[in-house]
Amino acid sequence: MAIQPLHVPQEQFRNARMVVRNRHLVVALQPLFLMRSELTGNDEFIHRGGTDTPTRDHLLNHLVRCDLMRRKVTHNPAKVDLDVLKLDAADEAKVKDAANAGALDSKTNPFGGDQIQNQSGGLIDLSLLYALDGSDMNIRLNSGMDPQFRTSPGGIVMMGIDDAIVTWTRLNSATRSSHITIEDSIRVLGKYQAIYDYLRSFTGDENRVDVAQLLPTEEPRGPQASPNLAIEDTGAVAPA
Repeated sequence: MAIQPLHVPQEQFRNARMVVRNRHLVVALQPLFLMRSELTGNDEFIHRGGTDTPTRDHLLNHLVRCDLMRRKVTHNPAKVDLDVLKLDAADEAKVKDAANAGALDSKTNPFGGDQIQNQSGGLIDLSLLYALDGSDMNIRLNSGMDPQFRTSPGGIVMMGIDDAIVTWTRLNSATRSSHITIEDSIRVLGKYQAIYDYLRSFTGDENRVDVAQLLPTEEPRGPQASPNLAIEDTGAVAPA
């Protein structure tokens, strides 16, 4: 009898497959969820006008770590170039910790155990590790996030991260006991490149924009005090 996940995914995670066999998939998801918690726990992303450059580079550091794990769990006997994330020289200097750890080294070897046929593995219930139904306060769904966050660059970046999480669970390699194929690895790379582009396009000092108005939900006197959302009484007398 198939395992039924303890927590059925909801909202942006509703297409995630929560029962897999691949233990390396769990390894690859860990830095992605860590990056997500750094994003959702950072008050810089409540500011709709954007973030500062150190905040952007901090998340880029985490993204490089995610990409390192992607390459380490890829079964790549032919040593095919997996096309690591392309960071310009300025960014490489600012994420030097990740670079020193080998995250930018395209020759990084995968985890051991891919040279011989291994035993079949058992099923893994991902919901025991990551509840994607909104019950885990550390993994909030879209509807549970602050409206300011959803309308800020943080909401866009989170969209990319959540898309990558769902993609990992839906890989055909999820039915393997370990490692993922080169083709599946490139599929995930496309999602990481999208996150990278979101960070480069919407975050950092150079991408800040001026926001002058409060959201209706931020008005001290409530949404009804916001212009254009309610008919205001001007005191004018209607013509006879």
